[in-house]
Amino acid sequence: MANPLYEEDLALLKPDFSLSKLLSPQTTFIVVGTTLLAELFDRSFAERLQDEVNRRNGFDVRKRAFILVDRIWMEEAWLHEYGCIAVGGPMSNQYTRWLMKNVDPAAKESLWPFSPGLNGFVLCQKPPIAVLWGQGVEETRDAVERFISMPEGMIRFLDQL
Repeated sequence: MANPLYEEDLALLKPDFSLSKLLSPQTTFIVVGTTLLAELFDRSFAERLQDEVNRRNGFDVRKRAFILVDRIWMEEAWLHEYGCIAVGGPMSNQYTRWLMKNVDPAAKESLWPFSPGLNGFVLCQKPPIAVLWGQGVEETRDAVERFISMPEGMIRFLDQL
């Protein structure tokens, strides 16, 4: 199921459906592209990240991860007060493309500078932003798995929220 906390969310949000009941400074948004390939592959990797964020935060409803498409993330400025992990390269994810063009390279802390085929960087700021992708589908999966397992990856990201 796309939302494993569906029943809990519904009960918590009723009667006014105010999203503030679900969000906190520890909320993470995982941003994927809107292409068919992004849906087929990057969303699966995003779901893996979502599961791991939720597990590490004890499945706390207000410290969890949500998956959004890039267009919504970029249009809804109020979301930018939360941490974000973009999954997918600049060809499939508009937000990754925007970050590549608009963020000073000096602000990007590479996650694995000497790993051919893997791309990823973190913007060490409040809230933190991480961007993960590879030269192909398998490399993007590897970038996500490496981010989850390495101390300077997910652990550091969650600590910065």
